[in-house]
Amino acid sequence: MSRLALTLLASLTLATLVGCATTAPPPATKPAAPDAFAQAANTEAQPVAEFWRAFGDSELDALITQAMAANRDLLVAATRVAEPQAIEGGTRGLGRPTLDLTAGANRSRSAENSGRPGTRNAFDIGAGASWEIDLLGRVATEQRFARANVEAAEAQRRGVQVSIAAEVARSYFEFLGLQEQLRVT
Repeated sequence: MSRLALTLLASLTLATLVGCATTAPPPATKPAAPDAFAQAANTEAQPVAEFWRAFGDSELDALITQAMAANRDLLVAATRVAEPQAIEGGTRGLGRPTLDLTAGANRSRSAENSGRPGTRNAFDIGAGASWEIDLLGRVATEQRFARANVEAAEAQRRGVQVSIAAEVARSYFEFLGLQEQLRVT
């Protein structure tokens, strides 16, 4: 190879590596939140999802529990959490070493030069190992992305729960209001 071709090849290789390095997303940073929001973020999401318990009405509790158990939208939302969880589980192994083992056996019969049939046995055993070093942050980015998808699916499930509970509570209180109007009338 000529000197010009080698220089051109080295330049292209360097440009490709620099291009790959600049396409990696920046590390995720969280902006500072005001104190009121930071305190709200530290509270658990579960009490919000069970807001109706603050009313202390056992009949409302039973109605909402029954609605949650029978609601298909909630079942679909819960199953939609399983897929991103499985993908997240798959990304956990990306930065770890991988071992491959193979084994095989083969038996063949053929006629030899002398005209007699011959049997030949062949055995094959192999092993390999690989490990992807996360120089450009691809593995870490995929893991963060998978975790974000799990959190989004869980948030959608909680949103469906809150919607169901709110609708049942609204209907229940409307019913109680109509009963009170009937009693007053």
